[in-house]
Amino acid sequence: MAIPLSVMRSERMDYLYELMDATHDSKDIDQHSRASGHVPIIDVNPRNNKALIAHRKTEALARRCIGHTDPTVERVNGQLKDNTGYRFIRVQGHAKVFCNLIFGILVMTAELLMRLAAPD
Repeated sequence: MAIPLSVMRSERMDYLYELMDATHDSKDIDQHSRASGHVPIIDVNPRNNKALIAHRKTEALARRCIGHTDPTVERVNGQLKDNTGYRFIRVQGHAKVFCNLIFGILVMTAELLMRLAAPD
């Protein structure tokens, strides 16, 4: 569904970047995105990379040991789009987009820290 949705979006608006989760990590989607003049930003899917799978399992175990819950990529992407105004990024260039996304993540982190520090 990613390619037809990309085509529909391209007909309706001009944009430069496509932010997707690991389920869309394929060569076809990457090639289509680049051929359309867009820059794909896609989370890595470990598939058959045993070292990456083992690393992620070890990291998940370490997080569970300290009581850290693992947020899903979809939830973080949704919060970036809905709560920090990144549904439409109005800058061009990798460095500017990256800087804007990092500021959004900084805002989300500050909100979470304020919630943790707030007295009940």
